[in-house]
Amino acid sequence: MFDHFGLDEAPVVGSSMGGLWGLRFALAQPERVSALALLGCPALYPTTSAPVPMRLVTLPLLGPLLAATVMTAGDVDGARRTWRVLGHPEETTATLPDAFAEAWVRMDDLPHTTRSWVGLLRRAIRLRGARPEAAFRADDLRRVQSPVLLVWGRADPFGTVEQGRRGASFFPDATFHEVGVGHLPWLDDPETCGELVTGFLDRHG
Repeated sequence: MFDHFGLDEAPVVGSSMGGLWGLRFALAQPERVSALALLGCPALYPTTSAPVPMRLVTLPLLGPLLAATVMTAGDVDGARRTWRVLGHPEETTATLPDAFAEAWVRMDDLPHTTRSWVGLLRRAIRLRGARPEAAFRADDLRRVQSPVLLVWGRADPFGTVEQGRRGASFFPDATFHEVGVGHLPWLDDPETCGELVTGFLDRHG
């Protein structure tokens, strides 16, 4: 994407699995990532793991069935249930617009979404947790040259605040903020997340 748009360097903002891609890109081509903002526990962050239902999706035969039923929203109410599984309280899920929930449902309905998601999870995790060959280690984080912003929900089911802070200490240049509740903290507190990210990019982007 950087090549397509002719970008030599740019900041990267990622959430969850997007955090994984941002970190991997910053490690592979550090000269191209001017800053890295990570909202919610990045996938495969040191010592963290996906919740059990997501790990069950990696099982043969059972996995695709679970992905197509339990982990697919299906309708607007299902999208709100998914957000609660991601650690977001009722006061967040009940107030998000129906249009946003509908967009979530339509995303799930895109062709081959379930097959792609199951394939990705199998490469990244297993029933016991993150695959060792895929997971980030402390030494990986120490090699990240970009300034890093971490924004973490206090009840993120993918990783605790303590795990988030411990990982943040490995980066050469990182700031850590506890914001919101769930895995997608910008759903709980969009104003604070927006201020933190825009301020960070103003300084480093």
